[in-house]
Amino acid sequence: LYAEDGYIIGTISLDMPKVTVAGPEDKVSRIARVVARANVSGPLVTSTGITAQLTLLDSSGAEISKDGLSLSADEVEISIPVLKKGVMPLEVGFINAPDSFDVQTLSYVMSVREINIAAPESVIDSLTTKTVGYIDLADFEIGASYTFDIPLPAGAVNIDNINTVTVTFQRGDLESKQLRVTDIRLENLPEGFDCRLVTGSVTVEVIAPADVLEELHSTSIVAVVDCSKTTLESGEYDMELEFSVPAYDSVLVVGSHTALIRVESN
Repeated sequence: LYAEDGYIIGTISLDMPKVTVAGPEDKVSRIARVVARANVSGPLVTSTGITAQLTLLDSSGAEISKDGLSLSADEVEISIPVLKKGVMPLEVGFINAPDSFDVQTLSYVMSVREINIAAPESVIDSLTTKTVGYIDLADFEIGASYTFDIPLPAGAVNIDNINTVTVTFQRGDLESKQLRVTDIRLENLPEGFDCRLVTGSVTVEVIAPADVLEELHSTSIVAVVDCSKTTLESGEYDMELEFSVPAYDSVLVVGSHTALIRVESN
């Protein structure tokens, strides 16, 4: 039993796990095992189902006649899955990246960027890059490592038996420093209300290449409160801040920050 080049035989299964045999005790006690024998011509390129007759064997492998015996089944259905081989590329995704930040500027190493798998032909033929997980850039640290389980498509087998991938961010020339941001803006203000900032500034940590960090000033960073994210009425609200650095695409503002706003009906 073998498959065509580029394919593998998956886990063979039967439609029943066992058979019940009844008859004279001396004859039944001689039965060591029951086998289902089938002749399959190869090489296989598609999954195959076969009906096989059951054979009774003693401990030495000699066949035992079924005469005088009653079996709950005389045959069994054998399912032989044939899976096509393929290479699945892997990638990591990012969340909470500022609109002005280009994630391509991050330098990182993945312990494995692709694995060999086998799956039904339709799955392999439509195979695309698989995202192993997402890294929250709001909590990014220089030199950090993240480990993710590798997800598989339905019905796929991991040929390489590599089940995790580690993503390590290289330090390179990245550095960090604290900056006090004073440019805080309100957007999407609700109709019928006046909104104003109570918080005048916020201190944040920024990460960027060393040469960019030297040029960076507090005025380079814009903090925004999106008022549409909360149903506002009269009162004070501690609202999440979103940051952008319009002049640079390699500057990352990390951490979670809020600003207090006061809302009054007009």
